[in-house]
Amino acid sequence: IHIMWYVPCIMHLHNRVVEKIIVMLLKKGYSKRGSREEKELYICTIEHTMNSGVLGSQYNEVHWKVPLNEAKTDITGTISLTDMQSKKVITFIHLLLADIFDDTVPDWESQLEEWTSVIDLFSKLNKLICARVEFTDDMIEEFQSVADAFFLKWVSINGLAGVTNYIHMLGSGHIKEFL
Repeated sequence: IHIMWYVPCIMHLHNRVVEKIIVMLLKKGYSKRGSREEKELYICTIEHTMNSGVLGSQYNEVHWKVPLNEAKTDITGTISLTDMQSKKVITFIHLLLADIFDDTVPDWESQLEEWTSVIDLFSKLNKLICARVEFTDDMIEEFQSVADAFFLKWVSINGLAGVTNYIHMLGSGHIKEFL
């Protein structure tokens, strides 16, 4: 068996982690809205931002929908993004963060700061892992240091519910072994 069959794909790592970030953000925002009307307004706001600001534009809207369960009472964990879409989401994540942590959310400033920090760590990780150079030992150590900081911050915000296989691989050092 050839070892290259087991090397994790960094594109899929990026896509799956971004998908998880979006799901956890959407769930966090949804849980902070109390009434049915507040939840419906939240869903409409998120869909508008995604369709006309993140994945689409004012002149070229897309038709992305928040993934709700059948009863429309909760957000499911099912989102699938292409590589280009996941890159756009991270580029324009500040638009979503503004909708999710608005002034109707108690303690919104500290939550916004926490999420911004963890997303910045993930962006730094992604930049490091996508470097098209042979990694030195120092670069590998820097990568794992950022991965550890991301993992600890991510778990402190989301608990085990936020951990996917790829997030586990980052935090446990498995990705580091392939650099």
